[in-house]
Amino acid sequence: MTSFRWLALAVLLAGCAEAPLSPENTDLSHQNASLNYAEHRNSPFVRGVANYVPEREPGEYVQFSELDPEVLPDDVVGGRVEGLPLPPPEEDGPGFQELAPPLTEPAANQYVMEITPGTDPAVLAAELELVFVEMLTADVALMQGGLEMVLDINDDPRVVEAQENDAVYLTHGEDLVFGFYEGWIESEAMGQPITNMLGLSAVHGVSKGGYVTIAVLDTGADAQHPMLRGKLSLLHRSEEMSSIETWNNEDDDGDGDIDEGKGHGTVVAGLCHLVAPKAKILPIRVLNSDGVGSLADLIKGIDLAVRHGADIINMSLSLSATSSLLESQLQKLVQGGVVPVCAAGNQSLAAAAFPASSPNALGVSATDTQNLLASFSNFGVGAYVGAPGVDLVAPYPGNGMVSATGTSMATPVVSAAIALVARAFDLDPVTAAVHLLTYTAPIDPIGATTFGTIDPVLAIIGDEGTVLPVLPVPPGEGITPP
Repeated sequence: MTSFRWLALAVLLAGCAEAPLSPENTDLSHQNASLNYAEHRNSPFVRGVANYVPEREPGEYVQFSELDPEVLPDDVVGGRVEGLPLPPPEEDGPGFQELAPPLTEPAANQYVMEITPGTDPAVLAAELELVFVEMLTADVALMQGGLEMVLDINDDPRVVEAQENDAVYLTHGEDLVFGFYEGWIESEAMGQPITNMLGLSAVHGVSKGGYVTIAVLDTGADAQHPMLRGKLSLLHRSEEMSSIETWNNEDDDGDGDIDEGKGHGTVVAGLCHLVAPKAKILPIRVLNSDGVGSLADLIKGIDLAVRHGADIINMSLSLSATSSLLESQLQKLVQGGVVPVCAAGNQSLAAAAFPASSPNALGVSATDTQNLLASFSNFGVGAYVGAPGVDLVAPYPGNGMVSATGTSMATPVVSAAIALVARAFDLDPVTAAVHLLTYTAPIDPIGATTFGTIDPVLAIIGDEGTVLPVLPVPPGEGITPP
């Protein structure tokens, strides 16, 4: 590494709580492109997924056919998921706020509460002098209280845990670096540098991610965009949440910017489709057009994704603090064989944001075209793997196209790569994620992420034509590292 890069890294690390990377304290084992899985079993995410034992025998997770799913006609959206609807009429397209069910505004007097089985939430609310709003999952409720903080909620034996309905954000404004093109140019998107970096032409000869479902929890997606039309699975209008990206031309969060989150979910869904073009992509709107949501809606969105058969859940978002309630939901995901993939964040910190930092999530850092850690990207603790996240060409609402930068953009690249591996080897998503982490390329600086940066060609096609083995995922005693 040149002295200039080390100087840049030193500036990037200034003021960080974690010790900066240096040649003296860096794990040099990451110089190898093919990582030894056994050497990294103590990594939190790997300890988590390694303890997952699929209920089905190998080969029974998904009944893959010989052929990938046929490309759906342009006038059909969501046909790959039974019971999902056709797209809304053209006049009701994205941008009409009334199409989307309202999101829950985060509020200090709202409580997200996990309750014990058999507890009547309405009775519990009345006894705690709260108002029962709704069930977010089978065992998590949303309650409304007065202006005063309820101190004894967690003392009730019927309450497993409760916390305020905190705000959820895009991985901060630094990832909304959009360079706009004059309309949609398919050749620009399909021929962009990332396709060569990831070897997609060769990889797609083996796998395109067919029959694997990626749920994108974000701002929704423009289902009428030329790149995505006929390629998405959409929630039915009767569902409590929506798949359609909407905006209202207002400054909902009072920060002086109007609809600054617009297009984020469409970009993320488009990148999933670019890398895994036959995967089922299910957008779920948990953030508004300012890029703000709530813990309640995030938990509800996760539950909805699972109920619709998600194998991988992409979350290019973060909370301002950790949440044990959300941690519990992530743990249940991995236990059930679903892989949460989360953006590490864009503050140049030596630790990933939450939920990427969770031991039950796969945190993703961003790299540039040279496999260098992007200057804005979080790294280190909780950042397990890197992926391209600089100047990625992606769809934007209204037949638009942007060049997008951020860990939010690197995250769907990893989600889609897991789908490619799962389809190539007929693996459950957890084993596929471990396989992708096992066969990676080095990242510069060494040790910026636990497993380097993804290398789909190495993971799927192998080394010089020799397909590398799928390592068994050993059984363990628990999902959370000690």
